Amino acid sequence: MQLCQSSGLFSRKLRPSHLSRPQIVVRLVGRPLSQNPAQNLLAGGQVRQLFGDMVGRLSVLPPGYSLHMAPDTEGVSVCKPAEERHIVGCSWDGGRCYNGECEGLHLTQEQQAIRSSWAPSSDAPSTLIIAAGPERSGSTWLFNAVRLLYEDAQQPLDSYWMTHVTTKKLHQRGHRQPGSHHILVKTHGWSNNWDTSSADHILLTHRHLSGVLRSYQRVGWAFDIPESYIQEHQQWKAVAHADFAFEEIIQQPLVELQKLAQQLSLLEQVDLGRVQSKLDGLQAPASGPPDPVSKLWPQHMSPEVSQQLAARSGLVPAPAGAASSQQAGRLQHRFPTFFEQYGYS
Repeated sequence: MQLCQSSGLFSRKLRPSHLSRPQIVVRLVGRPLSQNPAQNLLAGGQVRQLFGDMVGRLSVLPPGYSLHMAPDTEGVSVCKPAEERHIVGCSWDGGRCYNGECEGLHLTQEQQAIRSSWAPSSDAPSTLIIAAGPERSGSTWLFNAVRLLYEDAQQPLDSYWMTHVTTKKLHQRGHRQPGSHHILVKTHGWSNNWDTSSADHILLTHRHLSGVLRSYQRVGWAFDIPESYIQEHQQWKAVAHADFAFEEIIQQPLVELQKLAQQLSLLEQVDLGRVQSKLDGLQAPASGPPDPVSKLWPQHMSPEVSQQLAARSGLVPAPAGAASSQQAGRLQHRFPTFFEQYGYS
């Protein structure tokens, strides 16, 4: 994230999330600071008032305010809004999180109440699942499919976003601790700061790079595919237990959902049709930050993919691919191994 000043206005610049992005903390400048650091931070509602939906908006800072960027730190705990536990700088406000990179537990009190009605879980050890697909490849479907499968099986699972997975962050969230819930982590970037063998399931997604590039350009995150996208994907692929194709997710989601349930040993405990219905019913926000629970961003799905989903139901014909043969050929020339691995050649 970058902050730019022009004629007293501050704007938000988006950049691809495969780059390291610091957490943004807005501090009050020009007034005496309290000894309590939390009182020196703007609350989520105040941030919303100042910066609207924080996406492409311009806002005038009132007198006495300025912006300061604080580095992303792992802290001593994690946010749990359902328990009214918040770390310093938390942007949770009124049931909504205004930080698209928040690594807290976005579990509402209603969801917590539903969990309490489930039968006590067994003494079996908790499971760690990593949903590690790269950007624009179906990784959010994977994350939500895992989340909803465990919900349908009535097994408590705490789901998180992590920019980079670390042993410390996993420990803070109860990994391998007595009585802890299953843990699901959605991430993109590769990390050397944890032991990959400690994960029970590392799940991956992939997509034809022409589709990735179109998606990148549509949302304005990038105008080409960086080398790091493929490098980190290959690192995850080397340790992944299962790999799901975006194209298959779109064309035959129930089949892919069944494969996923089987991978997680949940096939006999869930109603796949019910889970698929919940997946189909997920709605992305109209604007602003991503939904804190589903991690869906505004305009998450392109009109082309929406048409493909409709075509799957027999409503409209599927559109032809928008990528030129020249563009596809250029991507294949840059990343031949990726194309060969997945039969995209």
